Amino acid sequence: MTMEEVFAYVREDLEGVEQVLMDSVQSDVQLIAEVGKHIFQSGGKRMRPLLTILSSRICDYQGSAHLSMAAVLELIHTATLLHDDVVDHADLRRGSRSVNYLWDSETSVLVGDFLFTRAFCMMVDHRDMGILDLMSRTCRQLAEGELLELTKSGDPHIEEDNHLAIVRNKTAVLISAACRIGALLGERAEWEAYLADFGLNLGMAFQLIDDVLDYEAKEQVLGKTIGKDLQEGKVTIPMIRTLERCTMAEKDRMVEIIRARSQDSRHLQEILETIQKYDGLEYAHSKARYYVDKAKTALTPLPDGQDKSALLVVAEFVAIRTN
Repeated sequence: MTMEEVFAYVREDLEGVEQVLMDSVQSDVQLIAEVGKHIFQSGGKRMRPLLTILSSRICDYQGSAHLSMAAVLELIHTATLLHDDVVDHADLRRGSRSVNYLWDSETSVLVGDFLFTRAFCMMVDHRDMGILDLMSRTCRQLAEGELLELTKSGDPHIEEDNHLAIVRNKTAVLISAACRIGALLGERAEWEAYLADFGLNLGMAFQLIDDVLDYEAKEQVLGKTIGKDLQEGKVTIPMIRTLERCTMAEKDRMVEIIRARSQDSRHLQEILETIQKYDGLEYAHSKARYYVDKAKTALTPLPDGQDKSALLVVAEFVAIRTN
């Protein structure tokens, strides 16, 4: 099975999720509908809805609530992106102009707030306290991850464990929740931990590959500005690894550029050459592979079949993706 075949396998459900997303941004406030249409028609990988659908299927869930819960995951994820773009002053998102660029930062923040509250209204309507409890705690961790990242912004002395804690809270916990919801819907308590572990490790790998792509992808493919982490003072695994291994002179130069939050393409190239010299990108790739392998192992106790195969294909895709 290929990734294209995985998407084909769940196409009908994903189309249902898209309809729920568009319905969720209908409002008497016309601005919400306009911004919502722009956001959800700009694309996106829909990784979290995909995982919720597949996890629900492997747990033999027979209802339709997985569509609204998959949309809940995407609404929360999108809300965090809207807030991120304001914090990071980002102009691009998913290959299109960001909301704060096309409208303003105030609109981006407030529409993000709307999406958060819309997601929780949908969960209240579903009336599953297990899901509400899970997503409440997950959103708290997302906020903690964002704030931890903010406190470490521009810090060239950040350690790998600190960055991995940011990755866990800012990215991995939401992907873990996307998988765990399938077990909650399917009432498979015995599989909850396996699916949660699968999603957590997959989320770690997903963000580590993002860290790599910020240095080596093409902007038109990635859908956001290349070198943005450097401009925002974010010291990620490729750079952490390099700072641990380079000479003192090289370290001083990298620290100077990091603290300057340079937007000069020559500085990005200089940083990239140093990272490549010390195998920083290869190291980040190896860490991502480690987490992908852990994710795949977590699925071992689950029954073999098309749904499990699809989840394994998604895991492998995360390890090799280019955008």
